Amino acid sequence: MYSLVRHLCFPILYLLSVQFTTQVTSCEPVHLVLTANGKKNKVNCFQVILKDTILFPEGGGQPDDRGTINSVEVIKVERKGASAVHYALSEFPVGSEVTVKVDWQRRFDHMQQHTAQHLITGIADSLFGFKTTSWYLGDPIVSIELDTTSVSKEQLDEIERVVNEKIRAAIPVTPHLYPDKEDPKLSQFRARGLPDDHEGPVRVLEIQDIDTTLCCGTHVANLSHLQLCQSLLKEMAQMEAAVYKLQSQKEPVFCHFRKDADGDYMSILVSNILEVNKDAICFVCVGDEKESGLFTLVGPAQIVADLSPKMQYLTRHDCSVSACRIAEVLEAKGAVSGGRYRGKANKMGNRAKAEKLLREQVSSLLNSSGDSNQGS
Repeated sequence: MYSLVRHLCFPILYLLSVQFTTQVTSCEPVHLVLTANGKKNKVNCFQVILKDTILFPEGGGQPDDRGTINSVEVIKVERKGASAVHYALSEFPVGSEVTVKVDWQRRFDHMQQHTAQHLITGIADSLFGFKTTSWYLGDPIVSIELDTTSVSKEQLDEIERVVNEKIRAAIPVTPHLYPDKEDPKLSQFRARGLPDDHEGPVRVLEIQDIDTTLCCGTHVANLSHLQLCQSLLKEMAQMEAAVYKLQSQKEPVFCHFRKDADGDYMSILVSNILEVNKDAICFVCVGDEKESGLFTLVGPAQIVADLSPKMQYLTRHDCSVSACRIAEVLEAKGAVSGGRYRGKANKMGNRAKAEKLLREQVSSLLNSSGDSNQGS
């Protein structure tokens, strides 16, 4: 069990040199596949389960902690049922006592990012009714996707202003435990649902008068510990749009990729491009250059409507139209809303091929529309 992480995390989280003595209950050799810089590596290590732990296993959208067991590096921690499984580079005798230490720099970064996500989610919802549909906690930023087709500069500035106002107000962040996961009181809180194999009490995190949600992750105890929240990528998005604005001959399809960006960057960039050319079809991707990342396809509703349903049902139908293969070549899955098709792609290395297919299909659609107008 990892009850210390779930139950006592707030007093423990701030002990920078924290170390914890516990007992090994299981230790088995395994082959672990890790992905780093787009490459998969097989590591021979040991799957270690402890009587209890202070290392947070990956879950709830938050990456796992790193640390050591008896000074041996722990390279991954994951949850399996009620157990936290540690992957360590050395073997430990079952029944032996061991000392666990946490990588504080990584832990505190995750604490700040995760609490900031809750704060921004609550403020965006209260100010403009923008619901958070997904979020990603990464290095060194957290990205949040909002359920809206666009976010104006004024709205983004207002969210940022209010968020930093709350940080300066030093509002407390408080966990509450509910012993029974069937407790009807839990239905009043924001939640994505519990894992099917959840065991034990349910943890609810409250940012006073801002946000209350089910969450098992690690957080700061006070908003003042966030120091500052700022959208750094919006200026970069505006610069890209400014370059597009200077083009004398603007292509009907705008394609763009940025590795170190997020969903907010995509929304800001697309919004700025459409301000310059309301008829543009925008295909923007962010994330890993070869593997997984996010994408959005935005344009006139009729054109996106012609493209996106075919993409959406690609997994069930054999489409021969070139644009239908975009989802296939990127291994993409997403959702359609109005003139926007967005989602996640698993093969970003095929972007150039996807862009070529998109340009061909848009050109075909535009030419077909032109012919129809001439005929009428």
